[in-house]
Amino acid sequence: GYFLGADFLRAAARGAAAAGWTGFLASPIFTHKVSEILLLAMWLPVAWMSNYLRAGLWPRGWNAARYRRLLRGLQLIALPQIALAAHAWTVINLGGHPLAAGPDAWVWRYYLAVVALAGAAFPPVARRIRRRLEGKA
Repeated sequence: GYFLGADFLRAAARGAAAAGWTGFLASPIFTHKVSEILLLAMWLPVAWMSNYLRAGLWPRGWNAARYRRLLRGLQLIALPQIALAAHAWTVINLGGHPLAAGPDAWVWRYYLAVVALAGAAFPPVARRIRRRLEGKA
C-alpha cells in the first residue's frame, strides 16, 4: 500500500510537470496507477480472509454478513478498475505513449493486460465466496 501510494505521488509530480494536470489525468501512467490501487483494494481483503475462512474462524469484529457486504461493495469498484486498466492497455497498444516504444514496450503490454484480467477475475471470485457464505454453494 505504501509503495503504491508513494509511487503514485512521484508519478503525479513528474507527469503533471511534464504534461500538465489534464494531460497527466488522461495518461496511461495515471490510469494504470489508479487501477493498481483499486486492484489492491479489491484483492487484499480476499487474501486476508482466505485463511480465516479455511479454518472456519472469523477475525474479531467480523462475521459472514459483514464480509458479504464488503465483497458486494468491492464488486462495485471492479468495473472502474477494469475500465482504467483497459484504457492504459489500449493507449500503450496503439502507440500513443512513449512507453509503447523501445525494447521494454512488450512488458507494458503484457503487464497492463494482466492488471485488467486480474480485475475482471475479481467479480466471479467474490460472487463464489458470497454464495459459499450464504450456503448456496
